[in-house]
Amino acid sequence: MVRRVVIGIVAASTLLIWKSDFLHTFTTGNQTYVPINAGPVLSDAATAMSQLKTVNLKFEGTAVGQSGASYTITGTGTLTYPHDEDLQMQFSFPPPAATSDGPIIIPINERIKAGHVYIQINGGKWQDVTSTSRGDIPAGMDPISNLGFASAFRSSDDLGDMGFAGTAVHHFTLSVDDGKYLELLKADKSNVLSASDEAMLHTAGITCNVWIGVSDHYVYQMEVHMSTSQVRWDVTYTYSNFVKGGATTA
Repeated sequence: MVRRVVIGIVAASTLLIWKSDFLHTFTTGNQTYVPINAGPVLSDAATAMSQLKTVNLKFEGTAVGQSGASYTITGTGTLTYPHDEDLQMQFSFPPPAATSDGPIIIPINERIKAGHVYIQINGGKWQDVTSTSRGDIPAGMDPISNLGFASAFRSSDDLGDMGFAGTAVHHFTLSVDDGKYLELLKADKSNVLSASDEAMLHTAGITCNVWIGVSDHYVYQMEVHMSTSQVRWDVTYTYSNFVKGGATTA
């Protein structure tokens, strides 16, 4: 399973979208809003997020595997920088067609610590799966480094500013450049990137929505939509309780 790059190494790639052609204006209510370049905003977000000590996370979404079976994913966790994660997840599968039972719920916990990935399935033993396929965990289940998606894109659209959790945020849609993202993965020597991983991501068709604080530059929410030969992945990550230097900032 693909290891994701840490957000701190991807800020420079925001030059990809500096030539954005969204220079026209559009009207929102009685005000004329001038779309802004996503590049500087994402660069500031990369810096702000990489300087955190910890941040809380919740996520929810759906995935469709190779068999065509669809399931939902929910979870919470704590992210500790530069790259430790502690995630508690639930995978909910539809019941067999011949039964009237409720959904099948499988708890899966994941930890990333000191460059190793550990998985616990349904209360069993923790397993170090750093160099092996994680099977039940779809590609993209690495919330810190998934922020790198936002820095490796070829086009963007500014959807304007809005309120989110009591904070003013910028809202962008992004189309990720698969080739650039692969370059970032390969540049991180700690990543385990197999030939099959590379082939899968080369045509992943990744798009994102991001909500970034206007004043503090934190990423408050990120939607990831990815479709590969192995899985279709539509998950929303919501970040909160940003802690920098031991002090809660949001």
